Amino acid sequence: MNPFTGESEKNEIMEVDGMTGFVADLQSASKAMCSLNPTNDKERSALFKAANNPDKRLSEMINMSINVRDVYVEEVTCKNQYGDSQVCPRIVFIDDKLVGYQCVSLGIFGALKKLFQIYGVPTWKTPLKLMIKQINKGDKSLLTFDVVN
Repeated sequence: MNPFTGESEKNEIMEVDGMTGFVADLQSASKAMCSLNPTNDKERSALFKAANNPDKRLSEMINMSINVRDVYVEEVTCKNQYGDSQVCPRIVFIDDKLVGYQCVSLGIFGALKKLFQIYGVPTWKTPLKLMIKQINKGDKSLLTFDVVN
């Protein structure tokens, strides 16, 4: 009971303007793509971790390879050096041991689009071995990758 109004309290979610506002935001799906189709709790847990809090950053893997089986991509809003907001791709590679490697990178996103055109969209039964690279373009550097056999 609410001590100020004398009314009984109910734990209910209130909608604001129909399906707008807070409830709609919680229920809405962001623009995302995920190739992992979990069939058990271990895979569901790995997918949640990849989407929410991956194990590693892709920038820690420069000049190293990852055996990628699946990919999770979503839109995130980033601020540039001038404080302007822009939509950017957040990419998480999921390896053959269900470890996630994340980045927000236009270079990786561009390479990923080409990878999908050539190798098809994952899940890849035989993981693709990707060598993570950093290249310099003028005064900027960006992440990319090569497929190694």
